[in-house]
Amino acid sequence: MDEHYGRLRNRVLEALADNENGTISDDDLIYVLETTCGLLERNHEAARRELWEASADFDTARYAIPVSEIGPQDDADEAVRQTLKAQARARARLAMA
Repeated sequence: MDEHYGRLRNRVLEALADNENGTISDDDLIYVLETTCGLLERNHEAARRELWEASADFDTARYAIPVSEIGPQDDADEAVRQTLKAQARARARLAMA
């Protein structure tokens, strides 16, 4: 693993952990994933593609189930949203393995 890739990998893994812990927002995580895609070099094309897909999956998970504007979020909907986000995080971790 080259040094540049190692730094990017650590940045992504830290952002994923911070998002799981609530330290950074979903928007911040998506920003890290997408900017990392732009910083990955051609010899890491597979990782770049998977990371981009994970970012898209995460963004989709946020909006796949509409958030009610008039009342508390339904627990079942929120559980589905959290499961989809966890799957997207797992895909991002796998991309940077």
